[in-house]
Amino acid sequence: MRLKALGLLLAGVLLLGLGGPVAWAEAELPLPAECSGGFAPQAPAVAGGASRRAAGDLPAEVSRWLAERHWSAAYALWQRARRCQSGFGALDPDACGQLPAPAEDICQGPQDGLAFLAMHRHLLHSLRAAWPSYLDEWASWRRLPERSDYPADLQNAFTPWPSAVLRAAQLVDSLRSMPRAQMLARWPTEGAFGQWLQCGTTAGGMAADSLYGALLANAGLDLASQRLDSRLLWRHQAWLDRAWDVYRAKLGQTPDDPQLQALLIQQCQLHSAWAQRAGPLNRQEPRPHAPVPLFEQGAPSPKGVGAWLSLSGEVTALSSGPGGKWLVKLDLHLLAAKPLWFTSYAPLVGIQPGDRLRIAGQLQPANKLDPSGQLAAQIQQTHLVLAEAVQHLR
Repeated sequence: MRLKALGLLLAGVLLLGLGGPVAWAEAELPLPAECSGGFAPQAPAVAGGASRRAAGDLPAEVSRWLAERHWSAAYALWQRARRCQSGFGALDPDACGQLPAPAEDICQGPQDGLAFLAMHRHLLHSLRAAWPSYLDEWASWRRLPERSDYPADLQNAFTPWPSAVLRAAQLVDSLRSMPRAQMLARWPTEGAFGQWLQCGTTAGGMAADSLYGALLANAGLDLASQRLDSRLLWRHQAWLDRAWDVYRAKLGQTPDDPQLQALLIQQCQLHSAWAQRAGPLNRQEPRPHAPVPLFEQGAPSPKGVGAWLSLSGEVTALSSGPGGKWLVKLDLHLLAAKPLWFTSYAPLVGIQPGDRLRIAGQLQPANKLDPSGQLAAQIQQTHLVLAEAVQHLR
């Protein structure tokens, strides 16, 4: 199917019908063979299946296949490149300014929403083609998953979904029966629908009803970093991708539409280019056998810098920070840890003292976000969380 669309891509088609022009000049990025012909099917290493490193991981040979192609590191760079206009981009020279800039930063509009949908579809379909023996790994949830749907080793990290997320999931489940006019009134384009799935109803950041943000925050999943070997990631993405298919079907569109295929080729080109850049950066480092301590004596450990945290706590203070960013202080008494400050790429709106929040993000040195040292002095801590998902728990 991708071969049918290749001529359109090389002709420089602008994908206006999918939510806005998101194409770049084809000469700017190479066209790897897999982007036009797909990936050859791989055989499992062990008849009947392969062993896993942990209950939440993909089969070992799939993880190796991903690592050899630097897919996880490329995915992380792609996510970070979509934040280069968000206030912290100058801190990320590996991602910002290295490849053609996205039409919009993350959560900034329908063009980003379409890129979000298309990139994940490219990756998901590529894995299905390369590893047909593991189709269950790429299957969609039947509904928004509950605790019992998660692997046993992740169930303790599951927290009940906020009511806003449940309402959003109900919309996804009712999409097939929703009148077309009602669907288009709510989401006028595929890009708008993708932006809602990714970011919810608040412009500029992941809102409380962001389905992607909810899946990111729950069970400690690090969707925006180097965790493409997570089984949960692909179950989540398959569920969101199926919703996109339902949206398209109600418009009479099919999976082999030339415009869609051209867009998938573009995302393949982009991800391949990021993978080429990720290889020399040596970002796919082996995971330590022993878990890295995230807290020492109740405070974030310097050894945990860059680690992914999924935390719940009560807001005790708010303060303005560098670059107009808001800082929020969380009481983590349930973890027997000292209060921890966090900020976010996205605007933090509607947060008040006393709110209970669930956040997910990376532990970062305060001086990395503000080299002047004023931030560390203001929060009286050397580390804080750079959150990518923030949700109210009540």
